Amino acid sequence: MEKLLISVLAELSSASKLIHDEASLQKTKHKYNMIFAGEKNNMIFSSELHHTLAELFNTEIGFQELNALIPKACLDLNMKCSPMIDLDGTSNQAPCQYRIELW
Repeated sequence: MEKLLISVLAELSSASKLIHDEASLQKTKHKYNMIFAGEKNNMIFSSELHHTLAELFNTEIGFQELNALIPKACLDLNMKCSPMIDLDGTSNQAPCQYRIELW
């Protein structure tokens, strides 16, 4: 699964580098059915990545399993990922998802 995740993240990175105007942004968002955020349209969230893996890449993986793989995959690709913590008042500080900077 880790190899597939690395391949998908590399593809998303390449696709986001081709976004140069509103039309290409909309085309890329539509193709992957996910938001490419940030000033450079190079940020994605693991919750949307999970959906894209299932819908576009026909890959079923548990969301927690995906979140566990993201830091290593991003490290291998030299991508930044930031854990996002749910501030629900519990002592659970495990990331609820990641923000991934594709490049």
